[in-house]
Amino acid sequence: MPAAAHGNGGKGEKPGRRSGLVDLHLHSSCSDGIHSPAELARLVAANGSGLVSLTDHDTLAGTGAFRLEARALGLAAIPGLEISSRCLRSGAEVHLLAYGIDPGRAALEDFLDEIRRSRRERFHRMVWKLGALGLEVDLDPLEGVLATGSAGRPHLAQQLYRQGRVGGIQEAFDRYLRNGGPAFVEKRLPGTGRAIDLVHACGGLVLIAHPGKTLASSTVEQVLRQGADGLEVWHPGHRAPQRREFAELVESRGLSSSAGSDYHGRPDGSERYLAPRIEVGRLRGKLAGLARAALEGPGEGGRRFQSPR
Repeated sequence: MPAAAHGNGGKGEKPGRRSGLVDLHLHSSCSDGIHSPAELARLVAANGSGLVSLTDHDTLAGTGAFRLEARALGLAAIPGLEISSRCLRSGAEVHLLAYGIDPGRAALEDFLDEIRRSRRERFHRMVWKLGALGLEVDLDPLEGVLATGSAGRPHLAQQLYRQGRVGGIQEAFDRYLRNGGPAFVEKRLPGTGRAIDLVHACGGLVLIAHPGKTLASSTVEQVLRQGADGLEVWHPGHRAPQRREFAELVESRGLSSSAGSDYHGRPDGSERYLAPRIEVGRLRGKLAGLARAALEGPGEGGRRFQSPR
């Protein structure tokens, strides 16, 4: 995928209002990213995006700050979220991108709180396992993310690196935190169908995140049958043949498509921000309509959007 150069952290010129370039998959320090929501908005603005969405894992905590900074920079922002779920048929972990949701729905917040409680329990079990291996983890720097309930393996890897116990983030995963590793703990996740139904009930759209990176085609098909509205077609983990395959699937079935960098950042500097150079006109389905409405409006993407169900 064509990519922009690494951003300058927002210190360059402010981009022109309402660029048609999109980045609809971003993570802040409210989940497992390294930048605050406002810092992240400045970074993507400096790289020319005009339509953005903060899609933190299982939390909406950063949505307000991100949207305020995005609007100040002339960007349009769609409310977003990345939900962790389990396809009960295949057993695969499926990440779902939810767009245009109403953040004020009590049912949604209760659902996310359930996921976050499970995350906290898993996190502390992994900390215990690392301690049993002789790797005591200093949790003081992680108080903020522990409070939001979004703590996970990336935070443990980052902290091990900060404490000098590993030479890099990937080493922490390879040695301790990989699936099946000595400090790994399996996730307890809600069913994919339940998550899709809830997002639809909250007026949003659901797209399968990075399907070519983590999912078998049979699982993608199962999730679409459960009601997912489309696919993240443009993702840095997708090869060109996969992007073509997903774009053709979207066109043939009248589904929605999205594009995102899935940027988190890493304290060891091993992840650069690579902006997707995708224009809003290449999006398809109901998400394309939501995107156009956000670009034409005052940056409150989702407020005028009608529920797809």
